[in-house]
Amino acid sequence: MKNIAPITIILFIVTIISGSILNFNEFLMGSPATIKNLSVTIAYLTICLLILGVGIKYKNTVIMKRCSSIG
Repeated sequence: MKNIAPITIILFIVTIISGSILNFNEFLMGSPATIKNLSVTIAYLTICLLILGVGIKYKNTVIMKRCSSIG
């Protein structure tokens, strides 16, 4: 599974960008958190944990190093 690292790193970067875009308006205006913000945050954390789980399962240190330095 050598090609799993680039896929998971790209997924992690897409997750960061999409979570930032979805939460940007409330962050910019200082609005209180909504259900949408909570669900985006929970989805972000779930995807991050799944990516780290894949890295641990396949003992791929590249995934773990990249994800911990970006996030």
